[in-house]
Amino acid sequence: MAAEQSAFDLLLDRLIRLEARVLELEGQISAQSNNESPTSRVVGISRDKAFWRDNVKQGMTKSEIRDVLGEPTLINVSSRLEYWSYALNPSSHLNKPSIRFNDGRVAGFQEPD
Repeated sequence: MAAEQSAFDLLLDRLIRLEARVLELEGQISAQSNNESPTSRVVGISRDKAFWRDNVKQGMTKSEIRDVLGEPTLINVSSRLEYWSYALNPSSHLNKPSIRFNDGRVAGFQEPD
């Protein structure tokens, strides 16, 4: 039973990473068609603390966050919680800035330093 759960967790983790990679690649394709840098929007937004304070609010939906911030660099899903990272290096242990969703709505966020 524990081995099955461990295998499931590994597969879920891999799925999450693959979905994040697909989103990243889709963003690059979209940006190239618009003749802009693939990460230009995320880079600018991810470093602007005032923008986050003015535009990211508790209770916003995922769709509203995408409209404001664009696609995250990493998505991590676990049970009812979902984390979106807008960090330039999402593999960093300091996944700032990021947004935490509970039941599809913003439950908290870490703004840029």
